[in-house]
Amino acid sequence: KMDLIYIKHPLQDKNIAQENILASCEADERESHALLFNYGNAAFRYHDVEPTRYEHTLWVAGLPKREKKEFENKSFEDCKNLLSLKRFSNEFRDVGMDAFIKELLRPEDFEAIKKLGNEEIEN
Repeated sequence: KMDLIYIKHPLQDKNIAQENILASCEADERESHALLFNYGNAAFRYHDVEPTRYEHTLWVAGLPKREKKEFENKSFEDCKNLLSLKRFSNEFRDVGMDAFIKELLRPEDFEAIKKLGNEEIEN
């Protein structure tokens, strides 16, 4: 049987927890849970980037006025683990989240995730 979770989380305890959840699911729910685990693990990997001080400076400079005021008073060390800075760093390096995840997910899973996202927007 093909492993339903084919994009593994970098932390083994998370993989074990995900497999346990799948094992406890009703059969008709397993694929949808696995889809979300694969997407979540891919997104986690996307954000596993180390921003540079230069990227931090650019990120703060480009923030809207209110956020800029807040983050100008915070150090690089205070901000380096923020998802928004990590995403900025990836985008600055020309690594888009959709393209990154599309490379990892099976084509049919990528389409299913996009469809799910569109349903959320419409509802």
